[in-house]
Amino acid sequence: HRMPVGRADLTFPTAEDAVRILEALLEARIIACANLFPIDSRYRWRGAIERARETAAIVKTGPERWDELCAEVARLHEYEVPCIVRLEGAATAAFGAWVCRETQP
Repeated sequence: HRMPVGRADLTFPTAEDAVRILEALLEARIIACANLFPIDSRYRWRGAIERARETAAIVKTGPERWDELCAEVARLHEYEVPCIVRLEGAATAAFGAWVCRETQP
């Protein structure tokens, strides 16, 4: 049995920024968990190709918390245009139920 779970791909300028924002999201019960890892990013910004060391996170949330997740990341993030990408998917019933329990206000 599968259950819908909200997943997002986020990037941050440093691991410290990621931890600060993700801990705020956990405290507010907007996300149930986060996985962090260092990345070497390439992207186009204002007409130039940029390169940066960043920290990426995959977060899990209840689907009903998606708008709040986007609003809080945008409010707390230092980037003018933070990367917030929704990843569609389903989880096992047990994991999905846990995510939903942990993200109840």
